[in-house]
Amino acid sequence: MLCGVKTRTAKKQAKQQATAWPRKPLTIKQLRKLPTVTLEQAAVTLGIGRTVAYQMARCSTGTEAGRGSRAEFPCRVIRVGTRYCVPTPGLLDLLGDSPPPGFS
Repeated sequence: MLCGVKTRTAKKQAKQQATAWPRKPLTIKQLRKLPTVTLEQAAVTLGIGRTVAYQMARCSTGTEAGRGSRAEFPCRVIRVGTRYCVPTPGLLDLLGDSPPPGFS
């Protein structure tokens, strides 16, 4: 930054950081407030890399049939169009926490 003006490089870095996938895991408290999370949020919370998470999700939903034996995502994954969602109760159960009352 020069005299308070962002340079092209600083602008580019700021844009990349804003569009980068979430690297900070969600807390149990945050998870309890959400009905579903994105596959990337679930992967970060579980400590799984993004590429591996998508490979596992494809196996879980059956969209990668006949490509060898690969592991499935450790909890339920729902495919909505081209996006993957992970229901929070299953993720909380996997993390050893019970879902809040009213979630099923």
